[in-house]
Formats: sequence, structure tokens, C-alpha cells
Amino acid sequence: IGNIVRASVGDEVSFEPKTDKKCVATRLLALTPGKIKALPDMASYINENTFIEHHLEVGNTINEYHTNLDGCGYVVCTADDMTVASECAEKLKNKIDSEIVREN
Repeated sequence: IGNIVRASVGDEVSFEPKTDKKCVATRLLALTPGKIKALPDMASYINENTFIEHHLEVGNTINEYHTNLDGCGYVVCTADDMTVASECAEKLKNKIDSEIVREN
């Protein structure tokens, strides 16, 4: 949008990226089924390289994953290397899954 405004008023436009290139990996939160008794502190997992979007709440039931409707959100990790980003996303998804307390 910035270039559109600059071009409309006759200013010089720039097509150079303003940020460094990063690799991005995501994982769908397709979690172990069960009724949620307690959730981990998701905010503690978020930093400049990780992001979590979820709709989990205590009392919700996690269904077995069959379609995207069964997903509980997703995690996003960034890194300079694709393997690092991918491993980060997978580990974070697994950590969230293992730390959710479910009713027996």
C-alpha cells in the first residue's frame, strides 16, 4: 500500500523487501481426543518466532481429527532454516498436546 500512495503523489517507489526472508512452518492442532480439564499457559510459548492460534477452552471436547473442522487451531514457527522451523512447529504442537490435561 505504501508504494501505491507514493506512486499516486509522484514519489519514488521501492520494491526492496523491508524484512529479512524467513522460513515459515505451520502445524494444525489435531490433538488427542478427550474432554479438556486444564490447559497449559499458551502465552508462555509465544515469542518472536512462534505464534499460536487456538479455540481451546476448559470443558471443551477435542474430537478425533477427520476434517479441518476437527482441528483446534494451529501453531506457526519461523526460522532462517526450513528444517528448524518445521521441527519447532512439530515440537510445539506435541508439547501443547502432551500438556493438556484431559478427563479420564
